[in-house]
Amino acid sequence: MTKLYITLVLTLSIFIVSCAGSSKQFIEEGYENGSEEGSLSLLTIQKDQFNGDFSDHSFGELRANEVSIFETYLTTFLSGISQNEIKGELTQVDFHDSNFEPREFETNSKTLKVLSPRDGATIREETIESRYVIILDNYRFEQYEEIRGNDSYAGHEPDVIPRMMFKTKYVIWDNEVGNAVAWGEVESDRRIELNRIEEIYEELLVETFAKMVEASPFAS
Repeated sequence: MTKLYITLVLTLSIFIVSCAGSSKQFIEEGYENGSEEGSLSLLTIQKDQFNGDFSDHSFGELRANEVSIFETYLTTFLSGISQNEIKGELTQVDFHDSNFEPREFETNSKTLKVLSPRDGATIREETIESRYVIILDNYRFEQYEEIRGNDSYAGHEPDVIPRMMFKTKYVIWDNEVGNAVAWGEVESDRRIELNRIEEIYEELLVETFAKMVEASPFAS
């Protein structure tokens, strides 16, 4: 994926974000002006990281090709959207030292249940240390069908439009204060076109990150 392609998708995503509400997103007072210059890293919550703990939690789910897209492109997409320095993706965090727990975060429209660091925790690795960590939880791609023209007439059946959605919950953690400073649930949607499936996956992720950055301490 080229920088130009990311820019084009991001331009469209910003327009979509500006037209959409953000009732499922929240940012703490003092962090909302997008002027923070701290570095970023990324953490995706996965079931096998917790060795059977939190068995009642709804973890993210990805197919094999979706795992590949995550591993290959996530930090690239984020660096194309935020002006903050991207340190990388955290893959060696110690999840067995009681630093994580199920927590609830409030937005204007709902309560989010996510696995989050405990208050006071610092999330980093030996080779990756950043001020902020974007934590993704309960993420998934979903395919569904949109029905257009519900009333059949003169032998015509309703149009069935295949679509794909990506949705995720997230927490933005500030290692300097040891607490969450923003959180939310975001989703993006596209019509499925068989000749550009990979591009659709990429566009969904770029738009999702654009929505996060729009309601974050980061400069876009």
